[in-house]
Amino acid sequence: MKKKVLIITYYWPPFSSPGVQRWLKFVKYFDQFNIKPYVYTPDISNIHQVDESLTSDIPESAIIIKRPIFLFDSLLKLFSSNYYNKYNRGLIPSKKNLTVIDKILLYVRGNFFIPDPKIFWTNRSLNFIKQYIDLNDIETIITTGPPHSMHLLGQKIKNSTNVKWIADFRDPWTNIWYHKKFYFSKSTLAKHNLLELGVLNDADHVIVTSNTLNDEYSKLTKTSISTITNGFDYFNDNEAVLDKKFTISHIGSILSDRNPEMLWRVLSKVLKEVKGLKDSFILNLIGNVSDEVRHSVKEFSLENYVKYIGHIPYSDTNKYLKKSQILLLIQTNHNESNSIIPAKLYEYLNSNRPIISISNNKDVKSIIEETGVGYNFNYNEEVELFNCISSSYSKFMDNTLKISPNNINKYSRFELTRSISDIISKL
Repeated sequence: MKKKVLIITYYWPPFSSPGVQRWLKFVKYFDQFNIKPYVYTPDISNIHQVDESLTSDIPESAIIIKRPIFLFDSLLKLFSSNYYNKYNRGLIPSKKNLTVIDKILLYVRGNFFIPDPKIFWTNRSLNFIKQYIDLNDIETIITTGPPHSMHLLGQKIKNSTNVKWIADFRDPWTNIWYHKKFYFSKSTLAKHNLLELGVLNDADHVIVTSNTLNDEYSKLTKTSISTITNGFDYFNDNEAVLDKKFTISHIGSILSDRNPEMLWRVLSKVLKEVKGLKDSFILNLIGNVSDEVRHSVKEFSLENYVKYIGHIPYSDTNKYLKKSQILLLIQTNHNESNSIIPAKLYEYLNSNRPIISISNNKDVKSIIEETGVGYNFNYNEEVELFNCISSSYSKFMDNTLKISPNNINKYSRFELTRSISDIISKL
C-alpha cells in the first residue's frame, strides 16, 4: 500500500519560479517510490509570471488541492502599478536608489506581515487541512519555504494531529540576503528568530539544500537534518548545435543586489585586449534584469554585446543550456548567499557546457570542482576571471572548448527523490 504524503507549497504550476520545480519534480517521481502525493497550494487567479509548460510534469497520480488566496501585494495596484510590477518580479532597487515610498513599503512589509503576507492564507487553511488529513488517512506532511509561513502551518498541524512533519528549507529563514531590505525592528527580528527555532525544534525532520545551511541549523536544534540539493531532469536534444559566436549565457533573474560589477569590468577589459573577441562575443541575459544592472552594462560600454532576452518558459531554457559556448552563474557578494546554492547550477550540470561561476559560496565551488564542469571565482579574483575568459575564447577558436562531467547522476531529480522517499519511510 502506498504511503500518503501531503506537500504544502505556495509555488506550483502554472506559477513560473525556481521555487516551483523542486517539489513539482519530486512529486513527478514519487509514484516510483510507492508514495501517493497530495499537494495543497493557493488558487491564484492572477499570476504575474506564468509557465504553462510546467503543468505537463504533474503526474496523474497526484491529488492537487487548491484554496483561494488574497494577495496583499495586489493592493499596490491601487497605489501604483509601477511599484506593483517592480516588486512582483523581485526588482527591488538597491538601498542607495530607494525612494521614500520604497522605504515605507518595505518597512510595512517587514514589520506588519510576519513572517510574510501568506501567513493569512495559512492561518485560514488550518481547519480545512486537519479535516482533509483525517478523511484521507494522510500520514506525513511536508512544508516547503520560503514563504516560511508554510512551515508555521505545518507546525500547527503537527501539534494538533498525529502526522509526521518534514520541514523543507529551500532557502534559509532569518539569515537570507533580502531580509536586510525590510527595515525590521528589533522586536520583529526577535520574532523571526523565535519562529524559525520553533519550526526547527518541532519538525520530525528538517531538509535543507546546502551543507552550509545544514551546519548552521545543526547548531540550533537536535532535530535530524538532511541535505537534499536541488537537481536536474535528463533531457535529450541531440539536434542542438553550438552557437557560432562566442556566447556566454546567464539564465535567471539578475537583481540589484546581484549586480556583478567585477564581471562588467573584466568583460570591458577583455574585449579591449583580446584580439578578435569584439567580433564574436555575445552575452545572453535570459530572465528579469534590474535597472541597476542595465545601467552598469551601459556604464562599462557593453550594451552592444548584451542581448536582453527576458523571461522565457522553463521548457525553452534547454536550447540555451545546450547551444551556449559558456554558461554563467552569478551570486550576490554577500555572506548571506553563502548557504544558498542556485538551482540553476544543477540544470547547468546537465548541459555538457562549461560553467563560469562568480560566487563566494564554498558549496558552489565544491560542486563545480567535484564534477569538473568549469570554474568558480570569488569576487576578489578579477585577474583569474580575466585569464579564464581569455583562455576560453582561445579554446573556442580552436574548437576545444569542451568539458567531461564527472559523477553528476547523484544530482538527478530521480535520485534525489529516492533520498526523500527514504526519509519519509523511516519516520
